Amino acid sequence: MDTLLKNVDEITAELYRQLDEDDMSDADDSSSETEDRVLENDNVVADDFQLSSDEEYDEEIEADREFFLGKDQETIWSSQPLSSKYSRTPSRNLVIRLPGPKGDAKGELIEVNCFSLFLTNYMVEKIVQYTNEEISIRSQNYATKQYYLGPTNVIEIRAIIGLYLKAGIYHGISMADSFSVENGPPLFRAVMSFNRFKFLTYCLRFDSKLTRNERRVVDKFAAFREMWDLFTIQCKNNYTPSEYVTVDETLLSFRGRCPFKMYLPAKPDKYGLKIISICDAKTFYFYGGIPYIGKETRNRNDLLIPTQYVLNLVEPIMGTNRNVTTDNWFTSIELAEQLRVKKLTLVGTLRKNKREVPPHMLVVKNLPPMTTRFLHAPEMTLLSFSKTKNKNVLVLSTMHETETINEISKKPEQIEFYNKTKGGVDVFDKLCHQYSSTRKTNRWPLRYFYGLLDAAAVNGYVIFKHNNLNQDKRFIRSKFITTLAFQLLEPQLKVRQECPFLPKDLKETIEKILKIQPIESAAPSGVNRHHGRCEFCRKMSVDRKGTSNCTKCHRSLCAQHRLSICSTCDIKYQLLEEEIMME
Repeated sequence: MDTLLKNVDEITAELYRQLDEDDMSDADDSSSETEDRVLENDNVVADDFQLSSDEEYDEEIEADREFFLGKDQETIWSSQPLSSKYSRTPSRNLVIRLPGPKGDAKGELIEVNCFSLFLTNYMVEKIVQYTNEEISIRSQNYATKQYYLGPTNVIEIRAIIGLYLKAGIYHGISMADSFSVENGPPLFRAVMSFNRFKFLTYCLRFDSKLTRNERRVVDKFAAFREMWDLFTIQCKNNYTPSEYVTVDETLLSFRGRCPFKMYLPAKPDKYGLKIISICDAKTFYFYGGIPYIGKETRNRNDLLIPTQYVLNLVEPIMGTNRNVTTDNWFTSIELAEQLRVKKLTLVGTLRKNKREVPPHMLVVKNLPPMTTRFLHAPEMTLLSFSKTKNKNVLVLSTMHETETINEISKKPEQIEFYNKTKGGVDVFDKLCHQYSSTRKTNRWPLRYFYGLLDAAAVNGYVIFKHNNLNQDKRFIRSKFITTLAFQLLEPQLKVRQECPFLPKDLKETIEKILKIQPIESAAPSGVNRHHGRCEFCRKMSVDRKGTSNCTKCHRSLCAQHRLSICSTCDIKYQLLEEEIMME
């Protein structure tokens, strides 16, 4: 155990002075004269009923209070709380903004519109522009012109996105099998040919190649930066998170060549592209993310890199008194102090090598299981929890001040809160994996695009579910994605159904999918449309089967006696026939 600090009175005075400064700053920012009078009345009532018990409680605390120094010989910790357990809820824990959709997302009830809030029409148009630039270059490499080499458009790009989402519903089926006649669903072949699908996937681009080299000098993420920034802006503009958010790492599985590919053994995919993400801890809404593009250098006086990540991610919710839950890579005393200035609280596990931690908090030898030890600083609590023998975990909290322990689970309040809110990003990652649109690729910008589609589908589902709470519906996510995919594919199916050169079996498949009645010939009722023997060949005693019918008299005709004329000639023929009849 650390040596008890000698000048106890001075340390106590310093701690309470810091606590009073924090309280005064909060009061200056938020309190009015009317509110001050209300607070004074509350204090009078509290004093009338609890003054004696509070004084006795405080006297017991002061008698048992001890002080400890961290390993840095600067950070002071107290063994007892600096505020009474009977005090009101701190203002930093009061969140007044209601969570839910906002802006254009309010009241949106259509699946494709919820999805388009995040993958906007402007983003799709930019993808079409950049993809057509690549198509014009790639099509020159073919010796003969192929039917699938033409430029694309918005309807076709939205259709290929729909195919990616639809493929995510079918687990373990490759795109080649999805387009095959034997194994695949008819929907894929009805939307486009497999050659066209492969060519478009090969040519998908998300920035202009003409200026990429210039932008790459200052930004390694230049090939996807524009799309990512537009997407994260939409995530922040369409939703207000709940009072608890989580910051953690997300890994997009990737085995191709990339200068910032990572290996994270704790993640299911091991190898991939890392994103520092912030998600709602209750709804698992993806609120924003920063792609990791390599090790960053910092000056001696700069904040820690993890602290900079967190501050950048929480910038839109600063001043809202929300809580941020982090793991031990992000959590530090520095981050807690920075968030406190921004009116945010922090709960997270703390690494044992932090210099602010007193040495005695790391000693676990001979401690019984389920042992909890607390230390306190102004608006900050550090605890060491030993669930099993000779093992412990450190948790830092600026949200909790009391030493409350659950009598049933024997766990402190801070541990239970951390367990409830730590999985925001992990659950979001699991939802993306469940119905992932990811296809095998060696191009890292395309892998980020697949991840963007999965995140947009999750966020769209959160918006759709929130707006449909009052309706009697079962919210099955697979049904949401299936409906969303069909709504993206439907315009392309209608365009292709009108193609005059489309094979008859595909046209019938499209009509069946769209539930369109097939177009029948305008023959009068009672006329037999069956192709019998050719009427002209029968007169010449020739037995020849007809292959078509006359559009006027509906007689059977063979290829020899069938005449094909255009509409102009048909009109001339009708006029000539009328003149003959008049004569």
